[in-house]
Amino acid sequence: MPNPKSGTVTTDVTKVVNAIKKATRVAYRVEKGGIIHAPIGKASFPVEQLEEAFAEGVVTAHKAMPEFVLDPADNRDLIGYLRSIQAEP
Repeated sequence: MPNPKSGTVTTDVTKVVNAIKKATRVAYRVEKGGIIHAPIGKASFPVEQLEEAFAEGVVTAHKAMPEFVLDPADNRDLIGYLRSIQAEP
């Protein structure tokens, strides 16, 4: 549904249409647990373009995150998890 909060209701239609076409504005949702829902492209896009869009999204989200400190036990668990999901070269 159109909503002024999400920017889908406006008096400057040209500006909004141009922003959407240029992909300078992306709609996203964030859950309480820190999960971000955001589109990175269409299934018909080349894999390289999707990878680039995903990487840019991760970098942008990381810059916007507040800093926090993990205790050493949490660091160990997080590093173990990240190593377990890394793809083989």
